[in-house]
Amino acid sequence: MQNTPQHPLLKAQALLADPENLDLDELTSQLAIAAIEADAQSALISLYEDELRRELRAKVDLAGAIPACPDPQHAFTLSGEQLLSARRQASLHFNRVFQLAPISRSTAPAEKSRVPQDQLLRSGLGTNPAS
Repeated sequence: MQNTPQHPLLKAQALLADPENLDLDELTSQLAIAAIEADAQSALISLYEDELRRELRAKVDLAGAIPACPDPQHAFTLSGEQLLSARRQASLHFNRVFQLAPISRSTAPAEKSRVPQDQLLRSGLGTNPAS
């Protein structure tokens, strides 16, 4: 909700300030616009919360439980400030876990530690005895 003179709730409030010259049609129109904007904001908040719940659950599944969300299934019940707090805790826990245990199994070894192919062939280790 923006606090500008153009916002429908502020216009409605201004209309109500002068009850002797009250235009009920204009008041109804402004309140209807405000209701539509509120519904749109509510839908947007719901989308953000759904995305935050998915992120929280993924981090809890990958890095383990956090005090605010010991059970990954519980992540779907959080909302608002609790959801933001749990997501923050999960992010910190996730970063600590994966900073301590980096994923090195999927990385290629450094070039200097590799044995050249011609040296493997000369030693007999690079040959396939089945062929």
